[in-house]
Amino acid sequence: MVIAVVYGPIILRKISYHTPNYRAFGVSVPAGYPITGIDVSRYQGKVDWEKVKGMRSGKLKVNFVFAKATEGLSGEDTYFGRNQKQCAKHDIPFGAYHYFIPSLDATKQADFFVSKYKPKKGNLPPVADIEKTFGLSGPQIRKYLKVFLDRVEAKSGVKPIIYTYHSFYRDYLSEGFDDYTFWLAHYGPGKPHDQPWTFWQFSEKSTISGINHLVDLNVFKGDSAAFEKMRVR
Repeated sequence: MVIAVVYGPIILRKISYHTPNYRAFGVSVPAGYPITGIDVSRYQGKVDWEKVKGMRSGKLKVNFVFAKATEGLSGEDTYFGRNQKQCAKHDIPFGAYHYFIPSLDATKQADFFVSKYKPKKGNLPPVADIEKTFGLSGPQIRKYLKVFLDRVEAKSGVKPIIYTYHSFYRDYLSEGFDDYTFWLAHYGPGKPHDQPWTFWQFSEKSTISGINHLVDLNVFKGDSAAFEKMRVR
């Protein structure tokens, strides 16, 4: 609700009681989550990471980045290497994700992913991005995803995070993965209350300094101490 104080036809002041709209981010950021971050891929093009690092909007800044590394059996994001190096240069906590295709060999996908991203000290865990069934049943999806996750953990030494949409989790992943950290995409009103999440992708239309395209914006559920525990030691 917005209350306007008006004298004649001129509006002198506006008072908003909604969550603040941080203009630099271009979207309203959910209140109560001080740690925000973005995820990028080749679709964001060449990023000026120095500008990303220096961006501030009120008390908020870009606290972490997840970048797409690989897809399927052979797809490598063209900007992944640069994004990884630049985030390290500018001391931005960095993680990577693999777009998992459950109809393809899960072990080979895991090996391919880890060959491109093996997290080091200070990095964020590897992420399995699963969004589509590719014609498989729920039991098949869960079976092959678990093969992928186990292989990535064995090869990298770090337990992966699972990224998916609110509805995909509800339909396919609500059983068998209770001991995993979830990163959920949910753009509708309210939070994904009925599902466990640690990272919440709440917008796909954020604007970030140094990036010439719209960006996904995320929040972390926890304080700075909890976030530090997420990083690889």
